[in-house]
Amino acid sequence: MAGSNLPEEHTEDTPFTRGFPQLEMVSLANPFGAGYLWYVPTVGSTMDLARELAGAGAPPGTVVLAGAQTRGRGRPSSGKSPWISPPGQSLSMTLILDADVTPAPLSLRAGLGVCRYIEEVWHLPARIKWPNDIYLAGRKVGGILVESEKNRMYLGIGVNLLGSVRLSSPGPGRSGTDPEAISLEEARGLFPRPATRTSTEIPGEASEGGSDETLDETSRRGPDTASAHRLSVPYLTAQVVQPILTYLFEAQHDRKWLAGVGFRLLYKNEGVTIGVHTGVFRGLSGDGAARLEVGPNREILVRSGSLRPRS
Repeated sequence: MAGSNLPEEHTEDTPFTRGFPQLEMVSLANPFGAGYLWYVPTVGSTMDLARELAGAGAPPGTVVLAGAQTRGRGRPSSGKSPWISPPGQSLSMTLILDADVTPAPLSLRAGLGVCRYIEEVWHLPARIKWPNDIYLAGRKVGGILVESEKNRMYLGIGVNLLGSVRLSSPGPGRSGTDPEAISLEEARGLFPRPATRTSTEIPGEASEGGSDETLDETSRRGPDTASAHRLSVPYLTAQVVQPILTYLFEAQHDRKWLAGVGFRLLYKNEGVTIGVHTGVFRGLSGDGAARLEVGPNREILVRSGSLRPRS
């Protein structure tokens, strides 16, 4: 896990970044290989930028981090507008991976890693909404996006960290706040906060410990991120990106990933609709497909689509 020492920013470039003068190199303890990440203050999509860098020669393990994202792909909680990441409020990153050595299903394993980060660092009970959304208190806090091209895979991760999540296009008569989304900071206020932890604790300063797949301790107070420096580039790198990469790496190599994901599934054993199919969500198959009971003794596997609770 990352310690409390924050990494330094650098201006050094590499052959594949010489056409991208807006990028800053930041040192990074990265279990996927590259010892740095590339930071850009504002970008349309970190996925698009990562593809460009890979095309220019960026190796697997390369991380692209954005301070703000204006045209992110993925599914916002409303499902009808681009994923917007305002400056200083969220995590927007993409990790480049070698498709030949990346275990499947990447999106669910990544979701498990992000959940463990939220549970063990923020002490909040995260859930996975199949196939690639992260939820807290019944509201979306983050999302996973996986794309592939030739021998590369691109893992995009977005997490709402601070403040209230705003709608990108509120529309007539609608509030600017998204009622179906939540930030980690907001979610922390919904759970009890014992006085045994101080308000100065931040990610990376809490005691470490392995996941035992129970959430008995997840209602404790999470890290304090109120002061302005908390979402600086060094802070995001050392206290958000590095630990998330650690949990992602562990999840990629976890032989019990299916049990870990299954334990956190939202709407399991409840009536749901996935695309054109309606039934009872019974969990996952060995390869991550949704098991949908559509009749007496009749179960089908659904491999794609948006899951929603049956009204």
